Amino acid sequence: MRTEYYSDEDAAIVSTATTAPFKTAGFSTNLDYAPSPSVMCRIEGRWLSSKQDIFTRETTTSNHNVAIIASMAVKFSK
Repeated sequence: MRTEYYSDEDAAIVSTATTAPFKTAGFSTNLDYAPSPSVMCRIEGRWLSSKQDIFTRETTTSNHNVAIIASMAVKFSK
C-alpha cells in the first residue's frame, strides 16, 4: 500500500479542466503475480481525492478519481 500527495499550483506539469490548481492526495495498492520466471502480472487500485473538482468525467468534473490498472511484463533473455 502506498500513500501519495501531489501539488502543482502553477500547472507546470499537470493542467486541469478548471481554474483550480492540481492538488491531490490518495492511496494505492497493488498485487503482483509471477506465473513464470519471465512473466510478471500486476493489478493496481488507486484512489485520489482533491478539495476541488479537478478530475474530468465525461462532461462533468469531480473531486475524486478511482482507477483499476492491470499490466504484464515479459522478460526476454538469451
